[in-house]
Amino acid sequence: MGLPCIRMAVNLSIVQLHNPKFAKNVERILNEAGLSPEYLELEITESVATKEADNILSILNELKQLGTTISIDDFGTEYSSLNRLKQLPIDRIKIDMHFIQGIKGSEKDQAITKVIISLAKGLGLEVLAEGVETKPQLEFLNKKMCDEAQGFYYYHPMPKEKIEKLLKESMETGLDHSTALT
Repeated sequence: MGLPCIRMAVNLSIVQLHNPKFAKNVERILNEAGLSPEYLELEITESVATKEADNILSILNELKQLGTTISIDDFGTEYSSLNRLKQLPIDRIKIDMHFIQGIKGSEKDQAITKVIISLAKGLGLEVLAEGVETKPQLEFLNKKMCDEAQGFYYYHPMPKEKIEKLLKESMETGLDHSTALT
């Protein structure tokens, strides 16, 4: 369609990660689709990352070697082992929306969000905040050096036709909507 390439995030299940052929299947699909792996982000939940880390480490390393991005989704909802976190081949942490939505009225949510951003930065990881709905939330995240944000502040869920229209407009105007569409 001539549209710009954008990163597409796909949630992975534990069943997929227990399949020893999963990385080969992803590689085959990328080749068949002609998609560069840099545009594929594979998400695991924090519970999978912490409870299954030893079992899935080799699969995640294979996926990383393909050139895909690996992220931990809903970060902050489980008990993360920092030792396991440093062993995982991840690129990005996605802060759970419950912390973001509490930023305005809760010093605890502010503190937790700050700590998660600081931890991720210290580990050389990117940080994405999920569930951003207001300008004050976005301003707080910008001040704390959060890399990306997604949520209703930018867009509500929409059909593919509207997304295509936005991407076409971004090509014509030079505006980058891709981050907001993540």
